[in-house]
Amino acid sequence: MLTRPPTPEDIIHWRQTAARYRSSLKPNRKSADEVVAYIESRYPFHYSEDPKMHDVVAKNVLLNAFFAEKLPHGARPSTRVLLIDNEGQGAALYDEQDDFFRDSPIIVGIEACTRHILVEGSSKLFDELTAFVGLDIKDIENDFLVAQYIESLQRVTNGTDIIL
Repeated sequence: MLTRPPTPEDIIHWRQTAARYRSSLKPNRKSADEVVAYIESRYPFHYSEDPKMHDVVAKNVLLNAFFAEKLPHGARPSTRVLLIDNEGQGAALYDEQDDFFRDSPIIVGIEACTRHILVEGSSKLFDELTAFVGLDIKDIENDFLVAQYIESLQRVTNGTDIIL
């Protein structure tokens, strides 16, 4: 999860990681329904109908040319916003929040058409969902997304080198 502006060293690292793993990656991106089912199987949550939250998810797609071009011409984003409840397994996510997110709600935004996800409030859940959701064919061309996916896989497997 990148929470600061990237440095030239970051970009070099992303390129090196992508070069190492890209040839063994296959498109495996999950649908919005699969992501919701995964979250539902692991964490208590409720849906948010807050238009501001849905607007944030939509703008994450529309204001990023890479994601926006995945939308069919003329289509509007179709968003879902899930708020992870601070109980059961969700409480563990709140207990492990980075200081940066302390006392913030854990939010998962999903855009159904592009299958873009965003996670706020939990680096651990971000890594877990990034590893689960996978990459599509366009994502595999993007050094940053490949590096982010590989690093998330490594974090959720406790640093084990990934064999794809």
